[in-house]
Parts: sequence; C-alpha cells; structure tokens
Amino acid sequence: MKIPVSWIKEYIDYNISNEKIAELLTMAGTEVSEIIKFGNEWDSNITIGEIKKIDKHPNADRLSLVEVDNSQNIVEVVCGAPNIQINQKIALAQPGAKLYNPYEKKISVLLASHNMREVERLCDSVLMMKDGAIIDQGTPKNLINKHGRDNLEEVFLKLTRNSNELW
Repeated sequence: MKIPVSWIKEYIDYNISNEKIAELLTMAGTEVSEIIKFGNEWDSNITIGEIKKIDKHPNADRLSLVEVDNSQNIVEVVCGAPNIQINQKIALAQPGAKLYNPYEKKISVLLASHNMREVERLCDSVLMMKDGAIIDQGTPKNLINKHGRDNLEEVFLKLTRNSNELW
C-alpha cells in the first residue's frame, strides 16, 4: 500500500526525516519497503502554477486558452485537458522543459510557440496529442504531406477537431 507522507502528517506532528519515520514504522511492525519521492528530478522549467483564467480557443473546440500564475508572472498556454478549473494547481511545463517520453524511452524538449511555423522550422520530430493520447507523430514535412495540409497548424486543427465538424 502506498501512503503519502502528507497523510501521516495529518495525524502526527514531527520534525524528523521521512527515512526515520519509515524506520520507526518498520520497528513498530508496519514494514516500509520503499520511499518514493516524486518531483525531485523535475527539470527547472517545470513549475507549479495556478490556473487564473480559462477561455475557449477561437479556432478549436477542444482547446482552451489558459492563463497560469507561475508565481513570477502570468503565462498564457494552450491546453487540451478537459478537466481544468480556475484556482487549480497544475504542473506547468514551460518552454525548454525536458520531459520523459515513455513511448520512445528518451527525453523530449518542450517547444512552445504561438506560431506553428517555428515548430516546422526548428523540430526534427513532432508529437501531437489529443485528450492525453498520441494522435500522430513524425517529421513536420511527413505530417503535412500525410494529412494533405499546407502547414502543421492545419494538421493539428484537422486532427483535434470534433469528427462532426467540417474541415
């Protein structure tokens, strides 16, 4: 069973290390087999942000324009998550963030742009997602040709629009 340290701290006020708590719990008969720490190896460009404003994206039904307070300034991001709420705390991957790609078992760098043409110019490989699932990937040129569009923005809009919309 996995128990967050925050739950233990709701019942016990202590100022000792998590390792010492694990040792004391084990000595009391409740074996702690491992301590898992989340976020220790996060890239410095991944921060905690708070959603301040949510607007519909003007060109896509399933995307939102979201203003996020990252404690230094308000940043605007395009978001495809359907379950976001104002005042929700989120992990904010900012431009340059290094994210682990479990499908290719390698690190990917997050590029953010208001202009998909920069992505076409700068990226060797593009991964497009919808509702948390990968919907297509490849080189910008191959994706544009595969979907019969003029640029990556058109490819993205084609892939992420509702199936009942006309394109």
